[in-house]
Amino acid sequence: MKNILTIIKKEFRRFFTDRRIVLSLFLPGILIFVIYSLMGDMIGSMVEVENDYTYTGYVVNQSQIFSSTIEAQNIRIELTSINATEVESKKDEVAQRQKDFILVFPSDFDSKLSSNLSSPMKVEIFYNSAKNESLQFYQMAVSVLDAIESSITNIFDINMGSDYDLASSQDVSSMLLSSIMPLLLVTLIFSSCMTIAPESMAGEKERGTIATLLVTPIKRSELAIGKIISIGTLALLAGTCSFLGVILSFPKLLQSQSTGLDVSIYGIPEFTLIFLVIISFTLLTITLLAILSTFAKSVKEATSYIGPVMIVIMILSLMTSFMQNTSDNLFVYLIPFYNVTQTVYAIFALNLNIANLLTTVISNLVYSVSGIYILTRMFNNERVMFSR
Repeated sequence: MKNILTIIKKEFRRFFTDRRIVLSLFLPGILIFVIYSLMGDMIGSMVEVENDYTYTGYVVNQSQIFSSTIEAQNIRIELTSINATEVESKKDEVAQRQKDFILVFPSDFDSKLSSNLSSPMKVEIFYNSAKNESLQFYQMAVSVLDAIESSITNIFDINMGSDYDLASSQDVSSMLLSSIMPLLLVTLIFSSCMTIAPESMAGEKERGTIATLLVTPIKRSELAIGKIISIGTLALLAGTCSFLGVILSFPKLLQSQSTGLDVSIYGIPEFTLIFLVIISFTLLTITLLAILSTFAKSVKEATSYIGPVMIVIMILSLMTSFMQNTSDNLFVYLIPFYNVTQTVYAIFALNLNIANLLTTVISNLVYSVSGIYILTRMFNNERVMFSR
């Protein structure tokens, strides 16, 4: 145990004294939080219209029914009446974002609404979708005109006077996060492991420092365990930092899109279970990458070995994110890496089966122990360890 702690201390000292590695591990989480939060603020300012904004535009054959309906909704609007012949010349002002719209009503629009028409009247709304205020007015105008039409010729109503959407805010939040988080979480953790493992294993072979460790009076199994625990802990810290950055910034990022995202539906139990899955996934990933890195002769070669593995894991994560379901087959949770995405999805969907969770965590730990055994055998192989 003492030798293992010595290896762990050595690895921690080497990584934490290297500013480049520290920044590459922990800076992404901070940047994710800052960038996502700023994006949320910027998107909100771009999409939202101020409550006291006054929409300005031109109208042909002004409709008092339309104007009074708009004003009844406390929408500020400034209309300038023009003739039909002036419409073409005024379009440039809307295109140049000087005005928000041009409304063209048929002549005697209000009086014709109460009569039985043989053909529908044509109302034209010219707007600029590149200007948010113009687009917002167009959407409001269409809604108001639809309401006026329904009030005049009301044959049937669809979902009037009540809330017919039975999905709760909890349902919306769990659906959204469960579709995003498996891929995002796996990517963040794997990226952290990918930063550390090649440097710790192949990097030491490339620099020749691994030979010094191998001639010390220490068991190769202790060396393998010490390295796995140390670099696994570092990867776990980095991945958790990035994960927290995402979770904390998501509400602000998505608030402007009216998603109704509510992270508070997840409490200590859910985050504890997620952390358990993260631990098992990190340990399994670090073990696999350590084996590949030990087999490689340089950091560059180790990275080339890890690339295809990352692609496979991303595909498995995408399968879960797009299929958006969890399997009841316990065998699925014995499949390395895929079991993690399935379990993470189930936790965020608030549809977790504890037996599936235990199968995932225990199987990943068993695979990790097996990997440590393989790594020990590799440390005992002179051809593997001293090939440069």
